[in-house]
Amino acid sequence: MPIGLTFEARKRFRGRVLVSFGEPVAVSPYLGVLRHQLRFGALLLTRAQKARRLLAERREIVEELERAKRDSLRGSKGPSF
Repeated sequence: MPIGLTFEARKRFRGRVLVSFGEPVAVSPYLGVLRHQLRFGALLLTRAQKARRLLAERREIVEELERAKRDSLRGSKGPSF
C-alpha cells in the first residue's frame, strides 16, 4: 500500500505530518525481481506506480473535457461559483 508523508516543517523535530494512504498495490508480479535485485525491483515498482497515477490523471482530464464539451453543446454557461 503506497503511503505518502508530507511534513509541515520538514527540518523541525516533532513537527506535524500529513499521512496519505493510496490504493493497495499488487507486488506479486515483481517478487522474483525483488528477491534477486531489490533495487531494480523497487525501481520497476515505483515506475509502474507513477505510470498508473499518470494514467488516472489523464483519465480525469479527458472526463473533464468531455463534460465541458457536452455542457457547451447543451448551451450550458459552465460552472457557477
